[in-house]
Amino acid sequence: MMASNVIITSVIIAVFLVGLAQKGLSLSCYICYSTISWEDCFNTSTVLNCKSDAVTCANAFTAVKQKDDRQKFEFTAYCGFKDSCDKEKCRKEVAGKGEYKAVNCKVSCCETDRCNMAVVSKGQVSSISILGLIISLLSCYSFQNYKLMSFQNY
Repeated sequence: MMASNVIITSVIIAVFLVGLAQKGLSLSCYICYSTISWEDCFNTSTVLNCKSDAVTCANAFTAVKQKDDRQKFEFTAYCGFKDSCDKEKCRKEVAGKGEYKAVNCKVSCCETDRCNMAVVSKGQVSSISILGLIISLLSCYSFQNYKLMSFQNY
């Protein structure tokens, strides 16, 4: 019984420490740029540990009509700040360059690691998911041993 208590206590401490470590780390976001498609952007993306003041992962789709009436599209994923999710700010920044007749921005933001791409590569499993599975298995094992020891004492 004492061994199972030690295991359970160790697991609880490990979960707590992993949680603290994850909080202390900076946000991790996909970074990419493409004028072709989101798929192209994702295929050329990298993962960046953002600066400490970045509080969101973001992606933006920008469609512009150039002065010669040609359309231009941009697909971008990046580390963002508090105002990165403002669609109107995006539109004004792009229009402010003076090269375009019309601008449309679609901006999305999220606040967890690598959340700014709709497609996640196969085989990518977070360390928290694996830790959760290990804890579940250890808990079941400890509970089974506790039940067996309890019945043997009677």
